[in-house]
Amino acid sequence: MPLLVLAVLTVAVYFRADGLGGRSLWADEFCTWRVSRMPAAASLRWGPELTKPPLYQFALRALTDDAHPPEWELRLPAMIAGTLAVAAAGWLVTCHGTKTSALAAITLLALQPLQIAYSQEARPYSLLVLGSIVSVTLWRRLVHRPTMRVGAAYAVVTALSLHAHYLMVLVIAAQLAWWMLARDDRQRIPRTLAPLIPLASAGLLCLPIVAHFLSTRTSTFQGLDWIQPATWSGALQVLEDITFGPLWLLLVLVPAAALWLTAALKTPRVVTSDPAAAPFDAKCPGSARATTQQAAWADAARRPMPPARTDRWASIYDGRSDVVGLLFAWIAGSWFVLLVISWCLHPAMVNRYALSAGIPAIVLPLIVFGRIDPRLPVLLAVAFAPYGAYRWAAERTVVEPGFRELSQYLAEHVDPAQDLIVLTVDLRTHPDWADAERLSFEYYPVRDYPIHELRLLPDGATPQNPELFDDPRSMYLVVLWADPFEILRRVNRRAEPFLLDGDSYSQLLFSPYRLVRVAPK
Repeated sequence: MPLLVLAVLTVAVYFRADGLGGRSLWADEFCTWRVSRMPAAASLRWGPELTKPPLYQFALRALTDDAHPPEWELRLPAMIAGTLAVAAAGWLVTCHGTKTSALAAITLLALQPLQIAYSQEARPYSLLVLGSIVSVTLWRRLVHRPTMRVGAAYAVVTALSLHAHYLMVLVIAAQLAWWMLARDDRQRIPRTLAPLIPLASAGLLCLPIVAHFLSTRTSTFQGLDWIQPATWSGALQVLEDITFGPLWLLLVLVPAAALWLTAALKTPRVVTSDPAAAPFDAKCPGSARATTQQAAWADAARRPMPPARTDRWASIYDGRSDVVGLLFAWIAGSWFVLLVISWCLHPAMVNRYALSAGIPAIVLPLIVFGRIDPRLPVLLAVAFAPYGAYRWAAERTVVEPGFRELSQYLAEHVDPAQDLIVLTVDLRTHPDWADAERLSFEYYPVRDYPIHELRLLPDGATPQNPELFDDPRSMYLVVLWADPFEILRRVNRRAEPFLLDGDSYSQLLFSPYRLVRVAPK
């Protein structure tokens, strides 16, 4: 088994490291590069990055002080965190399931397409996933057997995770909800407030970023204006994206949830006489509460065992740890609550924001089916791992050209005597984003050619700098998000087609940028 685990983790490293610098940076990654090179205090006030706490940029500062690090170096913290998240998921399952379930979990997560994708992007989402897994595992231990060491570890990990992304608050809310609902002596979860002390400590460590969020919340929500309103179908599509598609939901996740809930209803919740599973208060001799609980366990030890049919259900519903209930709460917090927020406050249902919910959605069925038969998780891994490998291979062979390729094209085709390079800067919705749009040419400069700016104004007004369109030269117009042909109609200019390999194109796409050649006047 250790050799198999090592082999799977090696595969996880390979899938995340392969091609780490092979793709161009895109708009959000330019922001990561920018804030990691700015003075720390100024980086926390920079408009385009207000939606992201600073852990990722601090990791980059510790990694390199190069003013222009290569793409792979900017993405290295994400790759390391994504790989560690696979190992952490195996640790989570090992604590609460069979060894085969843990092996199946790391196999599937090593090959999950979105987990791989966001482990190769210079953004904090893989850090959030890693922190969520470790925080949830430590929380369960803290609730059942609070110790100073586990409490300190939980406080530090949870605080760091909140410094990776504000969405960690949804995972914390799920942990707290599970603790409040499942805090029952009959399920061996002690009635003690001890877990709240590390949770409060994590909150105290995060007071600076909480204050920062409150002071910038308006700009933060404006930075999310690009997200479309959430629908049930869109939310289900996100859940499919962060797992293994609709078949995983229909054939694996839903049946596992139904089995566990049925077992929870059928299995009698009897108290136990096992001292190792005793609640924390009962291990403190001399208290009236301890005496009462010990008497209850002694009485339970004399009771007859439940019938065999109930034992079979009890193997699915583990009232002792109830980790499946915690995983349900995690899915509800990181996916369903995100959907509610999208309905009530501001649209936020996109797959990367719900990425951490993919961990319990994959791990939960493996634990449930592993309790029925240790071979079932292996069969699930064998059935769905090829899907992940196929998706990885397909996406690896088709790499969308980005701004790196766009700058190379301009360097090869622009003649400064006859052509202009013009970058559109969008001032219509979120003016702070204008700074971010300029970063593309800073990271991928086009020789020493001057880059002119065309500023798009709100309310459909004619763009600023109209003198650019009075220039008789041809123009290479670089556009992010906006419609280039609507811009040309407003200034009464026409596009000139590109001729490539005998074919004609009205524009060239360099994800997510568009390049349009404007004919000379």
